[in-house]
Order: sequence, then C-alpha cells, then structure tokens
Amino acid sequence: MDTAYPLFLVGFGAFYKGVYMSNFFLNGIGIFIAMSLLLLGLSFSEANDSGIDTRKLFTKEIKNNFDAYEDSLCFSNHGFKGHTGYNPYLRILGQIADSRGACQGMVGVASAFKSHVIFRPKKKKMSKTTLRRRIMRAVRLHHNDCQGTIYIDGYTSLKNLCQEQSDLLRQRSLTYNVTLAITEILPKSGTFFWDGPLSHPEKLNRHLLHQLTSIYQDLNKGQYPLMLVHNHVTMVTGMSVERDTQGYIRKLILKHYDPNVVMSSAQDLFDRTYSFSRDGMEISGTLIWNITPRSLTHLGCLLVPRD
Repeated sequence: MDTAYPLFLVGFGAFYKGVYMSNFFLNGIGIFIAMSLLLLGLSFSEANDSGIDTRKLFTKEIKNNFDAYEDSLCFSNHGFKGHTGYNPYLRILGQIADSRGACQGMVGVASAFKSHVIFRPKKKKMSKTTLRRRIMRAVRLHHNDCQGTIYIDGYTSLKNLCQEQSDLLRQRSLTYNVTLAITEILPKSGTFFWDGPLSHPEKLNRHLLHQLTSIYQDLNKGQYPLMLVHNHVTMVTGMSVERDTQGYIRKLILKHYDPNVVMSSAQDLFDRTYSFSRDGMEISGTLIWNITPRSLTHLGCLLVPRD
C-alpha cells in the first residue's frame, strides 16, 4: 500500500501533464509507464551505502546570473483580487491565491523568463495582446521543458515589464500555479503529504541528497530550479559549499528567490542551509523537493504556439 498509492499519484500527475497540457495521448502513457517503472525500481531497491565521499560532491560553487531587482516580479504573493479582469475562472483563482498564495506560479513565471525571454528595450513596445501571447509562450516552453527564445520589445527587464503590465503577469502566475500544482507537486504527494515513506533516517538522507544533487545539476545547466519546501515554493539561483580542511562538506547553502518578498537587491535573497556529517550519511535540514518541470519526450514542445 505504501508503494502502490504514491506510484498511482506519480503516474496520474505525469499522465495529466502528457494528455491535458500537451494533448498527446501517447506522450501521457509513455510518461506514466516510465515514471511508474522508475518509482518501482526506487521503491524496491535497498541502499547499501556505507558512506559517501562528500569531497566528490558539489565540486563547484554556482551563482547563476540573477539580478534580484530586475529579474523578479514587482508584486508579492498576495493581492491578486482586482487584477484578474472579467474572467470568472481567474477571479476564482485570484480569491484562492489571496488566501493560499500562488508561489509556484510566480517563481515559475520568473524562471520561465530567465530561461526563455530576451528583452529588446530599444524596439517599439508591443501591444497588450502580443505581450499576453508571448508571456504565455514563454511559460509553455518552461512547462514542457523546451528550448526556445521569446523576444519582448520595449522593456528592459521582468521588473520593468511588471511595473507596467502587472495584470498580465499576475494572471499568468495564477494559471501556472494550478498547472504546476497538478503536474509537479501532486506526483510527489506520496512523500509530501505523508511522513511514512521518509520516516526512516536512511531514506530521508537519500531523499535530501537526491534533491540537492538534482538542484545542483539544474543550476549547473544554467537553469533556475523550483524548490518546494512544505507548502511553499521558491526559485533557487545559486549554491555554495563550506568544507573542512580535508575537503569534506560541512555545509551546503542554497540561495533562493522567495515570492513572498518584493526584491530590491541581492540582500533580499534567502539562504537555506544543510549540514553534512563527515561520512555524508546524515544531512540536517528542511525537507525539499525539486519541482522543476521535466519532459521525457518533449512532444509538448511541438504544440507551443508560434507567432
């Protein structure tokens, strides 16, 4: 039961992403099967680690190019009411977000802009209709784990765009918030909502090491991973490591953008710290999950609309 239920949730979330978001039935089935087999393999494998040589882990400090002021949104994680227009669906989402937040949608939008958007401030400003379409395309590229560049004319940065077109970015944050909740958070509910799967210290340690490694790999590729912490999501921008005199990891520090705060400088970025035992078998720190969207097939990229 402990294995079957999380397996179903993972498969369901992947199936939803493949069918609903990409409209490819075979893509959804493929993701369902692949993720199910992967989880089964992880569930039935037993770790026999006697220790981890942390001198070989996280070998470089990563500080991705993120301007805490220019590359962040101009609003914090509330106050969506009044910015949703006349769309009844957005109005409902706005009411929910004002009480529960829209954190994953906000940092998802910020990550999408860092990954896919190039601003061309010297060109004529685009119409609101064109901006809405290009913002949607950038988010779709991000969600389907695609390559691609979106040009936005007449603005210098995400913050500059947000100051003039906050309604568009709030609305896209609301819809992306729902999408990420269903496709990226729901499949992890087997460990997120129940303590059982991670109650054993060894499993908890493996989970943390796996998530930190995943975040490190994403950062190393120039990405901006989304990090779930309890009921909140932030965007990681960098990682640094403190080592002892022999090179073993003592502490690992994640630098991250928290959408609960309107950023004004690099000092507004937050740190999340993890302490390592010398043998690497005990990691102390808050439970996290890397919920950055991924695609096994990238078939959804074929349906991202073009201008």
